[in-house]
Amino acid sequence: MIRLNLNQNQRDASRKDSMFRRHPILVVFGLLLLGMLAAVAVFVFTFDLNTYRERLEHELSRALQTSVTSSDARLTLHQGIALDFRQIRLGDEESNLTASAEHLFLQLDLLPLLRRRISIAAAELMQPHIVVRALPQVESAPAATRWTQEFQIRRLKIRDGRLTWHGAQEQEAPIAFQDIDLDLEGLTSGRSLQFHLSAALMQKERAAALRLSGNLTPAAGLADWQHWEIKAKIDVEDLAATQLPIAPFGPDRDWAVSGRGSVNLEILGKAASGLHLDARLRGDGLQLVRAEHILAVQGAGLRAVWRHQEADWWLTLQQVKLNQWRLEGPLEIAGGQQPLMFQGQVSAPPLAAEEILPWVSAALPDFAPQTQNLKVTKGTLHLKKLSLSGEPPSDPRNWLAEEGPIKDFDLEITEADLDLAQGKIRAATTRLNFAQNRLEVGAGELLWEGVPLRFSGYITAPREPEAQVFLEIESSVDATHLIDLIPAAPAQLKAQGPLSLRLEITGNPQTPTFSLKADLASTDLSYASQLSKRAGLAAHLSADGRWQAPRLIIDEAQGQLGPLRFSLTGEFEPGADRRYDLHLNLTQIELNDLGELSPPVKQAKLGGKITGTLSLEGGAGQLRRREAEFTLSDGRASFGGVVGDLNQAQGRILVSGTELRIPQMSARLGESAMQLRARIPNLSEPRLQIHLEGRDLRPQDLIFPGEGGRFVSVAGGLIIDGQEVVFDSISAETAGGTLAVVSGAVTNFNRPQVNLKILAEYGNVDEILEFFRSPAKQEPPVAREGRIRVRIEVEAARGQFHNLDFVDGRAVISYHNRVLDVYPLRADLAPGYYVGRVVWSGGQDGQAPRLRVSGSVLEGDAEALHRSQTQLRGLISGKLRGAFYLEGAGNNFWPSARGGLNIEVREGTLYRFPVLSKIFSLLNVSQIFTFRLPDMSREGMPFNTLSANLVLRDGRLNTEDLLIDSNAMNLSLVGEVNLVEDTIDAVIGLKPLRTVDRIVTKIPIAGWLLAGEEEALVTVHFRVQGPRSDPGVTAVPITSLSEKVFGIFRRVLGLPGKMVTDFERIFDAETNNAAPTSAP
Repeated sequence: MIRLNLNQNQRDASRKDSMFRRHPILVVFGLLLLGMLAAVAVFVFTFDLNTYRERLEHELSRALQTSVTSSDARLTLHQGIALDFRQIRLGDEESNLTASAEHLFLQLDLLPLLRRRISIAAAELMQPHIVVRALPQVESAPAATRWTQEFQIRRLKIRDGRLTWHGAQEQEAPIAFQDIDLDLEGLTSGRSLQFHLSAALMQKERAAALRLSGNLTPAAGLADWQHWEIKAKIDVEDLAATQLPIAPFGPDRDWAVSGRGSVNLEILGKAASGLHLDARLRGDGLQLVRAEHILAVQGAGLRAVWRHQEADWWLTLQQVKLNQWRLEGPLEIAGGQQPLMFQGQVSAPPLAAEEILPWVSAALPDFAPQTQNLKVTKGTLHLKKLSLSGEPPSDPRNWLAEEGPIKDFDLEITEADLDLAQGKIRAATTRLNFAQNRLEVGAGELLWEGVPLRFSGYITAPREPEAQVFLEIESSVDATHLIDLIPAAPAQLKAQGPLSLRLEITGNPQTPTFSLKADLASTDLSYASQLSKRAGLAAHLSADGRWQAPRLIIDEAQGQLGPLRFSLTGEFEPGADRRYDLHLNLTQIELNDLGELSPPVKQAKLGGKITGTLSLEGGAGQLRRREAEFTLSDGRASFGGVVGDLNQAQGRILVSGTELRIPQMSARLGESAMQLRARIPNLSEPRLQIHLEGRDLRPQDLIFPGEGGRFVSVAGGLIIDGQEVVFDSISAETAGGTLAVVSGAVTNFNRPQVNLKILAEYGNVDEILEFFRSPAKQEPPVAREGRIRVRIEVEAARGQFHNLDFVDGRAVISYHNRVLDVYPLRADLAPGYYVGRVVWSGGQDGQAPRLRVSGSVLEGDAEALHRSQTQLRGLISGKLRGAFYLEGAGNNFWPSARGGLNIEVREGTLYRFPVLSKIFSLLNVSQIFTFRLPDMSREGMPFNTLSANLVLRDGRLNTEDLLIDSNAMNLSLVGEVNLVEDTIDAVIGLKPLRTVDRIVTKIPIAGWLLAGEEEALVTVHFRVQGPRSDPGVTAVPITSLSEKVFGIFRRVLGLPGKMVTDFERIFDAETNNAAPTSAP
């Protein structure tokens, strides 16, 4: 280097010869300086340091307290005159600190060197590699080592160095630094030490840049590091997250980190009086992961003062930042040999609650299960004050204990929104104040699923066994909204209007007591058509109980819903099993008063008094036990007119499990006394089974609309469910002798459909029809009008209809809208057969009831039919065939009846009766006829046929073609019978059928004469008038008959145009002039 400078000077001198002439003194001085430098250079290169190497290694080993070796040492020019130790090594394989370097340059002071004495001004390590292993802890700091006067180094440089740090655990990856450049100025004791460091921290992906600068002023005693004064700045850029100690509570295997960050740290002061720390962290995709929480770190900061005296230390936190959050101190943390202590007060500006909760859950794993189903979406937390004093507890749950470090705090919560498993909380606002071991919950409010809640209270000694709590919660909520919040609430349950709630919780938090009050007076409440509570009707609930883990015990509850009052006790476990055991007592109530609450009760006109108890036990959604006993007295009910009203009911109602039983109950159905027992086998599928017995029952008390007749006895079963009433083989006996078994069902209670089947051993049809006939002028029951439909199939082994005995009778009885229709109606008359129809329609709109009867008889016994209907000896016998249709007023049938009858009797006998006897007396047949007629008083007159068409109108029975055809004579009748007045007005035509010579010789030619091969024919006529029981009978000439009547006789009897017109004169003449003769 010196040679190069000399050559350069020579060239400059050759170029500038004029300079020597101008400045000769300067040139001479320069030449002398160059000569001196050349002499020093020759001295350096020829100076052999190996003579002093052992001494130098000894001094370095003593100063560094480790072995120092080098390959050789020599003087060299390196930024001046320097000692060059080559291949230097510090320590050995067993040392915790080893280092190696290609060169260690020790720069020498020039003047001491000219005196051939070494004085080191600076040291420089070139490409050193320093290896540090975990150093064992020492009880006390080693004594400071002073350099000898000649080895006091003022400056130290390291260029292109490397550092490898091995942790205490062999499996831990070493920390490596490369490209280390270090400058230290002022290493002499008592002077300020300036330092500058730059290095690259090696990482998997890319290296982090480290920069360190500042100054350090050691204490007078180097071992007294606590009084060293430091001012330093450390910058680390692009540091991997795994190299950052950022787990909130120290290293933890549960924490995972990712991303990168940059750290800036400023240090100022002395450890003894206070070392000021100002640290900042900037995150680049930096994240913490714990307990399934991913926490992003955008930045963090710390301002604190750290002090150390002897073996104790104190850290005073002035400000801590994390992301946008800031915690203001001061808070002092003391440690070392003294117990870890907290002392101070912190505060924080408003924080976003939704951002801080994940940090709390991650930092406190024991708290995480409580927040697993908690999601904070909005809100502000303002920590106004938090005072700490004392040791941190080993159990994080004891921070608020009396001996815990937290002495007081003031936390304001504003507009917090939380999503819980139990529902959503919105706009929660309150203030928590903890002081003197008492936590105050300031007047707060929130919305739970839209339900407004107001609350306040306190807890004394919150973490102590003797803690006491008082919490008051009030709400006024729209009942419609509250019903919507009830899980699985029945769709038929409706509510409207305000509902007030007040809940007090007091006592020890482990076993608190509660008092609940609810006011439903202003609430409209309804359940389908069963319950209807209107606003203004008194309704409230009050309950007192306590929590005794794991059960909620209801010591006493009182409730009122209008006239209904009850009390309740029991317990409930809100866990997964949700076990409950409840006991309800129903205060005696008049059922009639329940009409205010229940339309069906009002409609059914329920009455009587009922009281009882109910016990329920279950869990896990299952009802395990249900026991109840109710007592009913003077019970009353209306069945909407389907049957008679129930009254005077007395009995017990028992419930066991799913079964309901009524072991014995006496009651009256209408005015009919009954005894019954009943059961519902399964209350989840209500189906009421009733067995009833009754005597002397009125038909209108059952399903029949009429009031005629009586039931002597009724016994059997009924099955009632929500859709139908089933008649299960009910045996019945009527006063008229009917013995029957009834089965069938009543369906559709709104519009009852009655379908029955009656199997009768004996049936009195007239009596059964009376069951359906309402009394005269009785208005139809409104409840039944147009609603009830009845269809009864009747089968009778034997019976009677209108005094007519029959066997194997069958009929279908239908009833609807006051119309009774018996069709088809069939019966075996033995002999003969009857088929007919009976229709009775009740009067509507002021009209009288109507009765329509129709039918036909085949091969019936004419005499028996007559006798059964008239209760008199029959007029005729023979085989009857006929059909009829009659219609009239139901309550005044015969006077108003209209219709017609067609009858035919074959091979019968006409017995003597008053009218016919009088006719025969008038004729004096023994004088007119020569043939013998049968004795009417004995065997009667046989005939071949009797036929007639009869018309009934307004109580008058008319005929124009009644004809009796016999071998002895033909008889025809034209006229009417007044059934109302019981009179007869008719003309009878009689035609003998034998030759009478005597008549032929005596009757004038004006009479009617047939001779020759044909028989002679004589026709006579009689008028019958008067009461039917004894009418008057007179012979009438043919000329007195009207053309209409004569035409009828001529048509019916087959008469020619010439007739005998005056039988009376002929009979008189014969009486006077002729002697009696015997018939030929």
